[in-house]
Amino acid sequence: MKVKKWLFLPFLGGGSDRDRGQRRDRSRSRSRRPSRPENGALVKHESADAFANKGEEELVQDYNAPIRWYMLATLFPLIAGTFGPMASMFNICAIAIPWRLIVDPDSPQSQGEHINDPRWLVAVNIVSLFIAILANVALLGQMTNGLRFNVASPVTIVGWYISGFIDIALAAVAPSQVPLPADNALATYSQAYYYCIFSGAIYVLLSIMLSCTAWGVWIGNYSSEFKLSLAQRSLMLQTILFLAYVLAAGGVYARVEGWDFLNSVYYIIVTLFTIGFGDFSPETHTGRSLYFPMSVGGIIFVGLIIANIRSLVLESTSVKVSTRLVERMRYKSIKAGSPEDGIVKVRGVLHRDTNAPTELARREKEFEVMREIQAAAAHNNRMIALSMATMAFMILWFIGSVCFWQAEKAVGGNNWSYFEALYFTYTAQLTIDIETGRVVPAEITDTAFGHVRLGTVEEAYKPFLMLQAARKAIEHLDEESPRKYTFQEWSWILKLLGEDEATEENHRRVGQPVPENAEVATPVCLSPHQVWSWMGQESPLMSLEEGSEPKWVLKRLMEVLELELKRRGDLHVAQEADITSKESDR
Repeated sequence: MKVKKWLFLPFLGGGSDRDRGQRRDRSRSRSRRPSRPENGALVKHESADAFANKGEEELVQDYNAPIRWYMLATLFPLIAGTFGPMASMFNICAIAIPWRLIVDPDSPQSQGEHINDPRWLVAVNIVSLFIAILANVALLGQMTNGLRFNVASPVTIVGWYISGFIDIALAAVAPSQVPLPADNALATYSQAYYYCIFSGAIYVLLSIMLSCTAWGVWIGNYSSEFKLSLAQRSLMLQTILFLAYVLAAGGVYARVEGWDFLNSVYYIIVTLFTIGFGDFSPETHTGRSLYFPMSVGGIIFVGLIIANIRSLVLESTSVKVSTRLVERMRYKSIKAGSPEDGIVKVRGVLHRDTNAPTELARREKEFEVMREIQAAAAHNNRMIALSMATMAFMILWFIGSVCFWQAEKAVGGNNWSYFEALYFTYTAQLTIDIETGRVVPAEITDTAFGHVRLGTVEEAYKPFLMLQAARKAIEHLDEESPRKYTFQEWSWILKLLGEDEATEENHRRVGQPVPENAEVATPVCLSPHQVWSWMGQESPLMSLEEGSEPKWVLKRLMEVLELELKRRGDLHVAQEADITSKESDR
């Protein structure tokens, strides 16, 4: 099977916070919303200044910020950090062997005799690679906080633009300046020529993406620091190490088996991604002996990178999208109903009345409506994820098949039919793209914090009870099924945090004006002027992330416990000072 290796490799895909150095003021972290939202409830977007000051975790959970800001501030730098080294690998491949080849008709792998390139072509290609490596180093320095944005970003963007245009220009002038022999029908351009096209296109595309990110920084939509976690920043380094591993292994097999370097790289890639077409296989004892450590180490490397891509990129993006969906569903539900009368429309058709004779019953109705909104948003999120996955698979399958079909026909390969190309692409994709399913147990309905009693919490045992609840929340973080607390459990948690669901104090009704001199805050209210609602943006139910409720509970319990212990310590010190003062007066 005379598959064009230069075409296959890009279809395999590629892998693609500084922790906040200063802790924000506690009141600011708790009060995430404007003090007086529009209509007391409905706010669809936040300011660019507020977005710019958020860390990576807050950015993912920010349901007010448009998704495009998240893409520009997080996804684009992450994609650039992953595919930038890959483009440089393609650039190296473009220099490794001559661009022209006389195909041997007796070779099943379309090998043959190379025609040497002009020196100027090799020299210009090396200059392009050198500039691109400098750009990659600058981006890596920015990822690791070794270089400032205003230094690293221009070097990266301009460097990749220059390298990209050089590679594209070389590929464009090759037919006229480095033509194929007209008297030989077996002459064709080798893999290296097409790798040059790939590297140039990727350089330019990544430069455009980083230019969009830089534009967002310039107009003030977000800060100059990439909104990436420490683990996400390490993904670029992992990709560089993996590509270096592939090139090194390819060099070893080229020497041992006598293959072209690019054929060796192709063999390594096909092996590590467990495809195994069989068109190349080691024939020497040394090559077969090296196969075992090379394949095991490489497959582990690939598995780690794929796992990181899934957890660091796909899951954080899914959380961002789902969080935004919850906010949109909440906004539409309130807007479609009559919030001033306590009427909400879930999905535009389900009428829900949040009025009740007692404050506790009204709050419970609000809670249940918010749970319905969560469920509707979760359903929409699953449908979007399924649609996107199906669309991506179909595009890679059908469009990829067209590319292979035409490439095999045009450049001396097999004369495939389109359906043969479909078969090949389908087989290759399924070999790579098998995703392990997860069995999710049914929702656990027992009481999370043991016996829930809503009576008065004894002052002396309050820290003990808070630590007990925190221990339970930590256990809930490790559960396979995401924990969602009942209204009774939330009432108990809020009781520990100093709030009472049975009284109207610190509560508000969405869709109605916020009381005069009051501000909207999260449930942990530090003053009687702060108010919140289960159906407001400040609600702890605004996220669909797995484990978000135990995380929220644990964080708030620790914050309130810290304040409580400090208060008790200050009180104890004051009492001791008072006793000492009285003894000295005697």
